[in-house]
Amino acid sequence: MFTIGADPELFVRNTKTGKIVSAWGMIPGDKYNPFPVNKGAIQVDGNAVEFNIEPATTEDEFVENIQTVLKELEHYVKQADPDFELVFEPVAHFDPDEFQELPIEARVLGCDPDFDYRG
Repeated sequence: MFTIGADPELFVRNTKTGKIVSAWGMIPGDKYNPFPVNKGAIQVDGNAVEFNIEPATTEDEFVENIQTVLKELEHYVKQADPDFELVFEPVAHFDPDEFQELPIEARVLGCDPDFDYRG
């Protein structure tokens, strides 16, 4: 039997301005301490939002997990501002002035290095 999970990253857009906004401080959790929700967890990842789901063993369970966690994530984003929406975009452009106002933790880009054991 196989299980499958997911941990996609999304951005937040202001529907009034059309601008991508930082998710920093918008939702609970970070990559070191994901915030548990029904069927998975949510967290801020830099300026994006990320969610992960519980492992699924069927296609229906996978879809249900994705939909359930996305709904939870959307709740937090809308709670921050009703004009915010989640967007699935491969690249986001932030206003340079607004970006400079963010804490240094939000402005650090990239991933932690992985460690590969070769015995």
